[in-house]
Amino acid sequence: MNPYFKAHQILLLCGFLAGLLALKKSRILLPVTIIFIVTAVSELTGFFTTKYYRNNLPEFHVLNFLLIPLTAWFFYIHLESPVFKKWVRWLAAAAMAFAVFNTILNGFKSFPENALKVSSCAVLVMATFLFIELMDRPAKENIFKNPVFIVTLAMIWVNLTSFVFWLLFSYFADHHIPGKPLTLLHYVSNYVYYGLMLIAQIFTYTSIKYHGKATIA
Repeated sequence: MNPYFKAHQILLLCGFLAGLLALKKSRILLPVTIIFIVTAVSELTGFFTTKYYRNNLPEFHVLNFLLIPLTAWFFYIHLESPVFKKWVRWLAAAAMAFAVFNTILNGFKSFPENALKVSSCAVLVMATFLFIELMDRPAKENIFKNPVFIVTLAMIWVNLTSFVFWLLFSYFADHHIPGKPLTLLHYVSNYVYYGLMLIAQIFTYTSIKYHGKATIA
């Protein structure tokens, strides 16, 4: 198991455990906690299927199917604008429909590159909606300690870098360029993403001075 993957799994485990602690005080990041465990299970499954069956591509399809509604759920419960909420529903539905269509068309044994690009674009738009609302908060509020704001930044970061990664990945593959720098970029991007999500969970546990109107059904 390579050291980058180990560090990645440790971050996911820490995020999940911090999420469980945070849930004792507030459920505002429940979708994030579920994202941590779903991602960890998916990547461990992918590691073992690669090792024993030489193919982990189905895990990318399944993980995308799960992350689309989970991510949309997070934005939906924290957005206040009915218009933005409506857009989140439509974006999630469109991204999911495209992901299913892509899998039916190409099969589970192909890499869902196009579906991941569409999902990244959809999440970027959702994150922009929430970012706009959060930036409109009173100046006296330190939004950099707001767990929801931190998660929103993390979502913007990882989806921007992921979109660039998939574009460069195709270019590198087409021109037979060694992909090690891209792999490193991917891991670093994920470290930043899950690190920010972990910080958000810690802030939720240590202080719940969040004044949003989110409710968890």
